[in-house]
Amino acid sequence: QWYVKRDNDGNSIYCNERTSGWSDFNFGSDHWSDYSISYRMKFPAGKAGKLETHIRKKYGGDYRAMINSSGRSVIQFTKSANENIGSGLAATKIDQWSEIELIASSDNIKYLVDGQLVVSAKDNRLRYGAGMIAVSPFLEVCVDNIVVKKISTKNK
Repeated sequence: QWYVKRDNDGNSIYCNERTSGWSDFNFGSDHWSDYSISYRMKFPAGKAGKLETHIRKKYGGDYRAMINSSGRSVIQFTKSANENIGSGLAATKIDQWSEIELIASSDNIKYLVDGQLVVSAKDNRLRYGAGMIAVSPFLEVCVDNIVVKKISTKNK
């Protein structure tokens, strides 16, 4: 569902193929706890859609931060049903790069767009799990510079 493509500046970027279903890729381990996922993303011009970043994904539940092409952002806790635990707005750039970061440290979950805190929540229901990036049907989104960092919770 994902392939390497050349950007306008010659840089290699990772893009999903447009399909009638969600495009996603998973990474990490069920044993991960406190970490952040950051990357650059670009919504294409003329297409509406949604990009999700999942953290602590395990056994059908996770925390997910979503941003759509209109800039609406939500953090959800998902287990048996989707539950919004925070929402906010971010200025979404169409056909330009935006910096995305989702952080889970102890009970704190934060979602940043272009270095600005957009939405945060406190929740302790999920402590461990892997990560994922997902794109809504019929949309191509390109990502670059994916970085996953362990967060030390000592002295907190």
